[in-house]
Amino acid sequence: MGQQLILFAVPGFFALMFAEMAASRALRRGYYAASDTLNDLSMGVLQQVAALFYNVVLLGVYGWIYGHLRVFEVPHTALGWAGAFVAWDFFYYWAHRSMHEVNVLWASHAPHHQSEEYNLAVALRQGVFQAPLTCFFFWPLALAGVDVEMYLVVGGLNLVYQFWIHTRFVRSLGVIELVMNTPSHHRVHHGKNRRYLDRNHGGVFIVWDRLFGTFTREDEEPVYGTLEPLASWNPLWGQVKYLVHLARIAARSGDRFDLARIWFAPSGWAPAGTVEPLDLDAPPPPRYAPPVSRGRARYAAAQFALTAGLALVLLGAAPHFAPAWRVLLALQVAVGLTGVGGVLEGKVWVRWLEPSRMVALAATAVAWWAR
Repeated sequence: MGQQLILFAVPGFFALMFAEMAASRALRRGYYAASDTLNDLSMGVLQQVAALFYNVVLLGVYGWIYGHLRVFEVPHTALGWAGAFVAWDFFYYWAHRSMHEVNVLWASHAPHHQSEEYNLAVALRQGVFQAPLTCFFFWPLALAGVDVEMYLVVGGLNLVYQFWIHTRFVRSLGVIELVMNTPSHHRVHHGKNRRYLDRNHGGVFIVWDRLFGTFTREDEEPVYGTLEPLASWNPLWGQVKYLVHLARIAARSGDRFDLARIWFAPSGWAPAGTVEPLDLDAPPPPRYAPPVSRGRARYAAAQFALTAGLALVLLGAAPHFAPAWRVLLALQVAVGLTGVGGVLEGKVWVRWLEPSRMVALAATAVAWWAR
């Protein structure tokens, strides 16, 4: 149900995104860059396709805890739903905060922060590994008696709410900002200014940050992105970059304790001598924006639309596909989105990838109709 809520909300997401894009262009705000937007959307599509495979396991574990270990049972009343909604956001706060404070959890969440823009498209940019690595934060809800249906619905509503706060058009909202998370609060969260780092982790409610000491008010223009820029339009690389970074640090360390510690240490920690420390006061590097011709941009947009359409077919009709077909289509989505990134970057390897991919896609269609 939660996944369905998000899928049902997708047309609204895109309508609002295109409206914001049009307003940005009309007012000459420059809030959107085409390549960055395609990368945001590619990352979101990858996450949704990956969730198709791991959600069954995650929900199975949650359902088992609810079925065998729950202490209470939350009723489907107005009070029960409201309590579950607030409780979900409370545990989301701790999950989100931990994603910014623990290396391996940050690796799962960093993809959401990699964009150097801030707009509604960024809300759709999600990490593939985030849900599997943070699911245990929500297990207390199962213990408390929040059933799977309620868990999915309140979680879906929470995530839908968080879409609209990814905008620069809405400034201050006055007294509402004492309680609710708003665009101003969330811009702080996405800023890599020194004073904005690891602040404002709430999903719907900002009161958790006020209570637990992680709140910061927006008082200077944020600089967006991660401290170490992604500098790529490859969505697969975006998903794994920080995991690879941690693995490389672990490989460089000769200490077995550090080999294990690096994954669970505070985010940014590394054994002495393995990496150059970041200078948080250094001016940010220029935004990643390799030149792209109009023809390549149009081709990339067309291929993204084709690949996203394939992903929607997979997501919408997954129960009707055999496991082998699901894997095959998921791989074609991943390769297609990687090709989009390669085209935008002008990579040489797309010259053989794109023809090969189109042949494979055509062969898949023929095999499907002939089965």
